[in-house]
Amino acid sequence: MHQRTMTRRAVLLGGLGLGAAGVLLGCGDGSPSAGTSTDGATGAADATSGGVEEVGVLPIVDVATIFIAKTQGIFSDHGLEIETTLAQGGSAIVPAVVSGANLFGFSNLTSLLIGRSRGLDLVTVAPGSGSNGRDGQDYFAVLVRDDSEIQNGADLAGASIAVNTVQNINDTTLNAAVRDAGGDPEGIDYVEVAFPDMPAALENGQVDAIAVGEPFLTIAKDQGARVVLSSYAKPIDRLTVSAYFTTQEIWDAQPERVTAFQSAMAEAQSIARSDPDAVRAVLPKYTSLDADLAERIILPDFPERINQDSTQQLADLAEADGLLQNSLSVTDLLGEGSY
Repeated sequence: MHQRTMTRRAVLLGGLGLGAAGVLLGCGDGSPSAGTSTDGATGAADATSGGVEEVGVLPIVDVATIFIAKTQGIFSDHGLEIETTLAQGGSAIVPAVVSGANLFGFSNLTSLLIGRSRGLDLVTVAPGSGSNGRDGQDYFAVLVRDDSEIQNGADLAGASIAVNTVQNINDTTLNAAVRDAGGDPEGIDYVEVAFPDMPAALENGQVDAIAVGEPFLTIAKDQGARVVLSSYAKPIDRLTVSAYFTTQEIWDAQPERVTAFQSAMAEAQSIARSDPDAVRAVLPKYTSLDADLAERIILPDFPERINQDSTQQLADLAEADGLLQNSLSVTDLLGEGSY
């Protein structure tokens, strides 16, 4: 194990590796800034005045269904003209929706819970991605070097673990998973590392383990890393990881467009669940994945609805770790028809 003098630190590893337009995984894309505020009716007017609907997304596996809906004409069938804006993280997407620049956005649910607790009127519109529930074969996992003494989740106690953002969905769920495995997460040193840099950080011994999703999970395994914990698969059952969202102000101003988006995304999610090849086919269209890697990665689940129970557990974990500024009801975040 590495010698550590603090439990939170950042590691600079020379940029994103694959570039700003490359393949970034947004499972833990960061929480909205505490200083983010809405511009009231002005923002709502910008986002709901008709025409093209802007949606802020990340160039990741989790948003494949919105590109299925675009390429298969599903949005057009529902009277929508969707344009996607690729962002590097949820910290850029949330303000764009709150200000009214984008009608919808994509984020992990813990970030949305944090934003809601800070007074932002965020509300989910449709589910995004979720754990497939397969322990050891999920699309997000904790990996170690093949020669590591760490053999299971309990052994992660006291380890340095790379996460893309501290104090968000990845370390809170990982803490719960380590406890579930019989270990004590109190001494874990969470280290901020960009997802594309994680395989190299592990291989070079800069951290003991990495908490990472696809495609970097498969890239790390190709380099000899092995999975020791599936922190999305358990202990939370049927975890919904992410969602598409808007603000309550926008929803109230243009409910027809929200309903149309919900219907279109439900159709695309159904296609993704029944036809994994449709998911793999769109990945190279908006990411830097080559065809071979797109065929080999583990896909997330694309749930029909947001799992309210798993979202409540995410809220409980965030509250226990001190991430929520004010108490909140999960049902205030979950919009009608999204769960």
